[in-house]
Amino acid sequence: MPALVISLFALRRSSGAPPLPSSGGRLWRNPLAWQVTVFMGVQSAMAYVTFGWLPTMLQSRGMGPEISGLALGIQAAVQAVGSMSVPVLCHRLRDQRLIAVVLAALLMLGFTGILVGPTAALWPAVVVLGLAQGAAFGLALTLFGLRSPDSDTTTALSGMA
Repeated sequence: MPALVISLFALRRSSGAPPLPSSGGRLWRNPLAWQVTVFMGVQSAMAYVTFGWLPTMLQSRGMGPEISGLALGIQAAVQAVGSMSVPVLCHRLRDQRLIAVVLAALLMLGFTGILVGPTAALWPAVVVLGLAQGAAFGLALTLFGLRSPDSDTTTALSGMA
């Protein structure tokens, strides 16, 4: 649920919103720049938590260390699919909030399946989590370009985030 709230806050403006100022120094005072930065930070934090704790979470559910390590590897590999597909969707939609909401729901579904779902749902939950995390990363990177009027602002926003 926190991911959903943060995603809605971070993406409350559509791509039709006024672009960020082209001067990098003014980004630090721009609410849209902060929203993109918060979204990038939250998705990065979730990725670090997953990389650090997924095997431990799976082991607490009864998986052995080798199999839980394999699950982490599969989760990381599946992220590539999500990270490559979301930028294509972003350019087709004027408003990326729907993508963020769907990704937040998928992240919650993946984490819920891993933490409290039936044992048979662990592998599908790992795959769903990987797809969603990869897609969230792709969305965060795509927002830099979509919310910036020029390459200098894109660079400054990326540095800020």
